[in-house]
Amino acid sequence: MNLLDPYGWPLHQEPADPWDSASTLADSHRSWEDHRAWTAAPYPDRETWQAADDRWQALVWEVLRGQRAWADPELLAATTALGLDGPLRHDRRPLPTSGVVPTLDLLCDLVEDWMPDGTEAGADVVLGPWADEDPDRELRKLAAAVLLHGRTHLHGRRTLDAWLRDLVKPPPPLKRALRALDRTPPMLWRISGATWTPALPLAPAACPEGPVEGTPVGLTEDPVSHVVARLLRLEDGRSVAIAPLGLPAVPPTEVLMRRLVLVLWRHRRTNRRASWEDALRARPEVLYRTCATWCWWRAAEPPWPG
Repeated sequence: MNLLDPYGWPLHQEPADPWDSASTLADSHRSWEDHRAWTAAPYPDRETWQAADDRWQALVWEVLRGQRAWADPELLAATTALGLDGPLRHDRRPLPTSGVVPTLDLLCDLVEDWMPDGTEAGADVVLGPWADEDPDRELRKLAAAVLLHGRTHLHGRRTLDAWLRDLVKPPPPLKRALRALDRTPPMLWRISGATWTPALPLAPAACPEGPVEGTPVGLTEDPVSHVVARLLRLEDGRSVAIAPLGLPAVPPTEVLMRRLVLVLWRHRRTNRRASWEDALRARPEVLYRTCATWCWWRAAEPPWPG
């Protein structure tokens, strides 16, 4: 079988994720000091640890290219040796609130101010194969807005951090809103009217306390059953969906979780104490792209089997 055959996914081997260009940008942030301080049985010296970490990265890329199984024994053993596995831990801190709601147009403009190709780059890394399907303007704006929080610049820098450090100081209410939004993890939500419930593990503090406002931007014209979005908590108790991508179908939970667990393990290379929500915040585009890619393959001809 051709390992890159999309119609075999996920029943056999997973294909490459050719839109995952941001994965290599934060590799320089791996921390020997953190490994030594927080791993139960750390490697004896930096050189040995670095060689093991390089090998671990190579194994992850082989998994994403479909050349190894997700539960490959060598990858799992290397993950344990580096201290990257362990139980999924949630962020217990309450979410900050905002007095204003940043619009999709504003978020897109902020990205394009610091990343002129943000609209095109966002379509690739957020929408995956849909970027080649001539997505409409609203989808392109949404994809660009997601890049505000992603580490898509060289050495893992973020557009949001560049904007917050701008010499022309941002207005305090907007600055507070974007800091609150940055602390809010993206999530896949099941929707039933104005009621949104998380479809994946999520800290209770990040779950909405009531109805959610916001109209999803549909990926297709089919009815929306799920949405990927950040739910910004407002000072009056309301929750508003930011950059809400509406989906007609979503991957099975186990398929989505194993992709996101790789994100968590990569994030723990910098901070072994990182929570599940930390990883979601660090790589929001992976959650969006994995769900969008699934929908694209289901819609492909011949139809995805099952």
